[in-house]
Amino acid sequence: MRMRLRPGALVGLSLVACSALTNLSELATIDADAGDAGDAAPTGGFKSPEAWSTFDVASVTPAAGFAGAAFDGRYLYLAPVNYVVVRYDTQAPFGSTSSWAVAPSVAQGPFAGTAFDGRFVYFIPTASSSGVNDGVVRFDTQAAFDVATSWSVFHTATINPNAKGFWGGVFDGRFLYLAPYTNTGNASDGVVARYDTQGSFTTAWDTFDTTAVNAGAQGFTGAIFDGHYVYFVPYVNASAAPDGVVARYDTDGGFDAGDAWTTFDTTSLSGQPRGFGGGAYDGRYLYLAPYIASPDGVVARYDTKAAFGAPAAWSTFDLSVINAYASQLSAPAFDGRYVYFARYTTGVAGAGIISRYDTASSSFGAQTAWDTFDTTTVNPSAARFSGGAFDGRYVYFIPAASGVVARFDAVNPPSLPTLPGWHGSFF
Repeated sequence: MRMRLRPGALVGLSLVACSALTNLSELATIDADAGDAGDAAPTGGFKSPEAWSTFDVASVTPAAGFAGAAFDGRYLYLAPVNYVVVRYDTQAPFGSTSSWAVAPSVAQGPFAGTAFDGRFVYFIPTASSSGVNDGVVRFDTQAAFDVATSWSVFHTATINPNAKGFWGGVFDGRFLYLAPYTNTGNASDGVVARYDTQGSFTTAWDTFDTTAVNAGAQGFTGAIFDGHYVYFVPYVNASAAPDGVVARYDTDGGFDAGDAWTTFDTTSLSGQPRGFGGGAYDGRYLYLAPYIASPDGVVARYDTKAAFGAPAAWSTFDLSVINAYASQLSAPAFDGRYVYFARYTTGVAGAGIISRYDTASSSFGAQTAWDTFDTTTVNPSAARFSGGAFDGRYVYFIPAASGVVARFDAVNPPSLPTLPGWHGSFF
C-alpha cells in the first residue's frame, strides 16, 4: 500500500524550543508544572478578531506551503515544503514586507520541521512528491541570513542509507534527534538520526532503528523532549495504516542500547487515538494531536510524572464534542498556559479551526477547558496549518498549503514558559 504523503504538514511537527538563548552555555533547565508559567495575561480574547492578524508570505517570495517553524530568540524561521526558507524579524512590524527575508538557494526544501540548538537552526529533510530528501540544512544565526556561506548541508544517508525522509526533530541540550518518517516514500521506517552538536557537523552522527525495540515503532511525525526523555510521535505503520506506537528514549542511556528505549501503544486507550500529526509538552503533560485516525479528533495526553507503560497515566479527549471540524490536527504549540491545536485538513470546510486547551483546568476531559476559533473569519485564506510556534507573546500558525501566516496576540507582557530549556512544545 502506498503511503499518502502530506505535502505541507509538519509535525512537531514538533519542533524544538528555546528560551531565547544565544548559546549553549546559557542553558538553564527548570522543572516546572504547566500552570506555573501562565501568569501573564493575554492581550485579547481568543475569539476576538482584534487579537488576530495575518501576513501573506507570497508578497515576499512565490513560496507556498510550509512544514513547521522555529524561533531563535528574535527571528521566526519557516521551513518550506518547496522553494526556500523564509525568516521574520519578530522585533519588526508583522505586516511589513521589510520585516521578512528570503534565504539563498542552498536552503531549498523539501523540509518538515526545524530545530534550534542555541546557535544553529536546522531544517529537517523529508519526503515529497519529488523524492526522499536526506540533506539536513544548517544556518549559523551568528552570520548573515542572505549569504550562502552562512549555510551548510549534511547528507544523513552517508552514515546510513536508510537515514532519510524525516518528519520533525528535537534538541535535548546536546543532541539533535531527527524523527524517521519514510526512507522510500512508500513505507514508514524507524531509523532515527542523531547529531552530537559538540562535534563536527559532517562526522558526529549516529543512528538507531526503533523497530529493533518494537516492530511497530516506525513512521513518526515529530519528537518531543521533556527534560529527560525523547518521545517520537507515531503516525503510520509499515502498512501505511494509522499507528499509535510511541517510542521513548531515555537520554541517560546509550543511544544504541535497547534497554534505553520503551514503547507504548495509544490504541489501547479510550477512543483508540492514533495517526498523530505532532505533539507538545507543557511542563508536565505530553499532548499528541490526531491527524488520520477514525475518528480523527481524539487527543491523547500522557502524565510524565507517571509510569510510561501504565494506561492510567494516559487520558483522551474527543474534540468533536466541542466542534465538528476540530479534527485532522497538526503540531500543537504551547504559550505557557494554553495548548493550541491547528487544523491540517485536505478539505475546505472548517479548515481554519484552531482548538485551544486551558492547562489551568482541573480536568482534561472538561468541555469548558476547551475552545475554538475560526481564522477564516479574519482572513478567508488563513486556513490549513502545519503547526504553531510561540515567541513569548504571539502564537504563529504556519500555512501548510498557502502563504498566509496567522498570528494570535496571546501573552502580554511577553513571557516564555518556565519549562526545561529545550523541549518540543514551542519554538
